[in-house]
Amino acid sequence: MQRLSKTPFSQSDFSNATVDGRINFDKATFCDGASFDDARPDRSDAPLSFNDAKFFKHPPRFFGRKMHENTNWTGVKLNAGRKTPRLQATNAPMIL
Repeated sequence: MQRLSKTPFSQSDFSNATVDGRINFDKATFCDGASFDDARPDRSDAPLSFNDAKFFKHPPRFFGRKMHENTNWTGVKLNAGRKTPRLQATNAPMIL
């Protein structure tokens, strides 16, 4: 398992990254944006962990990436630096 815990990231681009095993972003802080897009024909779908991660400006992007069923979103905070939330949770299904 690769650990990137408690790491502050500015603008992060993990596009087309090959994931072998599990990547742990627990308690990481994403200050601007985070892209996990995947346009490769042999897309990986390894589990990611964002336990207690904070996304300050933008929610993470996952365009084209297969999401593993064991991806952990426990305690994630979107727009963590805002007094009023920019995004509202809905009951609409998430389409990736």
